Formats: sequence, C-alpha cells, structure tokens
Amino acid sequence: MRAAPLLLAGSALLTAACGARAPAPAPPPPASGPAPTAQGAQADEAAAHEAFDAAFVLRLEGRELEAAQAFRDVAAHHPDTRAGRAAASANDTSATTALMTVMAASAVTAFTTYRATAATAEADQNLELLQQALYSAPTGTVPSSTKPAPNAGFCHDGQPIRVNPDAKTFADPSWRMLGFAPTQSLVWRYRIDVSPPQDGEVRVVLTADGDPNCDGVVDHVTRELSLTAPAKPAPKAGKAKNTH
Repeated sequence: MRAAPLLLAGSALLTAACGARAPAPAPPPPASGPAPTAQGAQADEAAAHEAFDAAFVLRLEGRELEAAQAFRDVAAHHPDTRAGRAAASANDTSATTALMTVMAASAVTAFTTYRATAATAEADQNLELLQQALYSAPTGTVPSSTKPAPNAGFCHDGQPIRVNPDAKTFADPSWRMLGFAPTQSLVWRYRIDVSPPQDGEVRVVLTADGDPNCDGVVDHVTRELSLTAPAKPAPKAGKAKNTH
C-alpha cells in the first residue's frame, strides 16, 4: 500500500534532478505587411525602368564601374521587375542581349536621348562663347561673314567626323576678332552670317551645322543678335585750291 507514494516521490526527484523540458518554440507570426497592389507593382516597374536607363547611359559614357554598380542596385532594389531581372545579367558577357531583348524599347530611348543631348552640347557651348564675345566687344565692332569651319564633311561610315582644329582652322579675321579658337575635337561646323546695316543696326546670325546622328539630315543650331552698326567714317576735307 506504500508503493504508490514512493513511486510518486521518485518521479519528483528525477524531474528535479534532470530539469523540466522546455516547451517547443511558438511558430513566427505571419507577416503583417499589406500585400503588394497592382498599382504598387506598376510604380516599382516604372522606377526600375528609370534606374535601368540611367545605368545604361553610364555604360554608354564609358563609366563602366559606375554602370556596373548601378545595375547591381537595380537588381537588388527591384528584383521582381523586368528591369531588375535584366540588370542582374547586365554585367555578364550577355549584357547586349539582355539590354536589347528584355529592355529594348527603354534602352533605345535612353540611347537616343543620350546622343541628342551630348551632340547639341558642343554646339550650344561654342555658340554661347561667340555670343558673349560679341556682346563684350566695343560698340560698333561687327565681324564679317565667314565660311563654315572646320572645312570638313559631317559623317563617314555612319559615324560623325570629329575634327581636331589647328591654328589654320579658325584663322579668319572674324574668328580672331572674337577670340574663338576651340581646342577640343568638333562635330559641328561653325559660321557667321552678317546682314547689311539697316536703321543703324546689323543682324548677325551665329550658326552651327551638323549631322550628329548621321541620318542624312543636317541640323542647325543658331543664335541671332542685333548689333549697332559701325559708324561711317567722316568724309575727308578736300584741299583748297590755290587761285593765285
């Protein structure tokens, strides 16, 4: 009749000696964040496309290290988008295939925008220099019309012809008067057109001609100015005749 109390006492001692078993850990609570909506997915896709285009332009500019990091960022931040998946492989040898097959429309748009912006930058910068030189010249200082310089074509084998100017390229007195002597290679051809004086003013048109896209269409970037016409020299007094 005393066996049951002894068994119970032995069980209590064994439990105390070995320690109680810890309860099994509770499963993690389900994620409480809202499920992505269609609108959110579209916004993510648009942001990924924009970031991909920016990375692609870096590659076009030859900034390879920055481009590679930009592609990695797109892949990391937008993994569930087409642009993110393309960016993940853009640093492989199959980059061209990834760009043109997965992101063809976006990549071509970025390339076209990049070329147009880079091409007109040269013309805008040089025409601005010429315009400022004319405004800074003394009143009545007006250049003469010039021939296009550099004297060269626009394209060869589908690529713009870059001319490295030398001392003779802008040797015309009008260029010298304005101090215009660029040293960087030029895609555009520059000229000055001056109209005859009218009502005391002269119309001067600064023009850059070029075909930066080599599509057979010559583009023109112009700046037009009205300058005070040079004063006419006073007529020389004739010598008095000696009647004696």
